[in-house]
Amino acid sequence: MLFGPALPTTPWQEALSALLAALPGLVDFLSLKPSGVKKIALWHMTINLAATVLFCINLYLRTGVPEGSVPFVLSIIGVLSIFVSGWLGGQMVYVHGLGVDETTVCASREIGAEHGAKC
Repeated sequence: MLFGPALPTTPWQEALSALLAALPGLVDFLSLKPSGVKKIALWHMTINLAATVLFCINLYLRTGVPEGSVPFVLSIIGVLSIFVSGWLGGQMVYVHGLGVDETTVCASREIGAEHGAKC
């Protein structure tokens, strides 16, 4: 193995950690002024919460004997949702600079200009 064994987690821990991760995101979201970035943040948050709900439903269905392909389909939809949400998160950070400390980026004007910082 490249990095060694991972710590074992249960799906319940994963669902709880997803909900806990939403708290700082909600604080950040509430601090945003109405803008295009806030619209992206709303989609990012909505998709993440929907994916978390899908994974919780999927977990519930898998606690018994899974019937048919529903759990598998929910997993695929959930993972694709996380991909889209991650892309939106990247847009907020790398394109719009949300959460970026421009003072460190602007320490070198060349680096700041490369990254589109307003130095």
